[in-house]
Amino acid sequence: MSYNSHKRLALDPNQSLPHRASHARSCAVHVSEKLKIPREEVFRKVELACGIDMSVMQTGEEIAAAMECLDSLRRPTEARISGGMKPEACPKVSDDLVEKVEASAWVHIPFNSAHDAKAFSNTLAVFAHDHRIPMLETQMRSYSPSLEFISVLSYQNADVLLSSFCVLSEEEPYGQSRLRLLNSSLTPAEFRALCNDFLGRFRQEFGNEGMFDFGDDRTPSEVAT
Repeated sequence: MSYNSHKRLALDPNQSLPHRASHARSCAVHVSEKLKIPREEVFRKVELACGIDMSVMQTGEEIAAAMECLDSLRRPTEARISGGMKPEACPKVSDDLVEKVEASAWVHIPFNSAHDAKAFSNTLAVFAHDHRIPMLETQMRSYSPSLEFISVLSYQNADVLLSSFCVLSEEEPYGQSRLRLLNSSLTPAEFRALCNDFLGRFRQEFGNEGMFDFGDDRTPSEVAT
């Protein structure tokens, strides 16, 4: 589901509060991917900005306030606020290029064991190799006391950028990756086929655990299957 779809459900008074809070936290996942920081860091930014702990929201007012903070974080002018991952830890692709991306697919996979983290990275590596997307860099960096470390993986060719990170923490380890379109000459059908393969490999490895999303502004938005 898209950020806006989760947001509508988070703010829907006809939904139960636990259901609304869950959708708000899904919005935080979208924001974390956009800013290239862990979801927990987004939670921290929201709590600093409005005093709301997104992990224990209990009222509609708290959810609405948290959503306002998330909306602010998503805006380009707010996407470079201090306290997040340092620029050198992110893929070396210009911000202007990333902001203009109109098509992408992404995954968010919770890890249940150390094997899952290895399988996540291996799935990325094999996909990149099969589609001739060379690696840009690999980094392991610790920047938050609550996290053990973050592994940042980046692959890029003339058509797409494949960026990801793995958060290995004791409480909630996970991996997140996005495949972004860079070259608009790649047709919607060609890009969708690439995204289907990208998402399909993670589904094959992890089943339906996690979140999967696809969108291409050049065609009606829908989830790849």
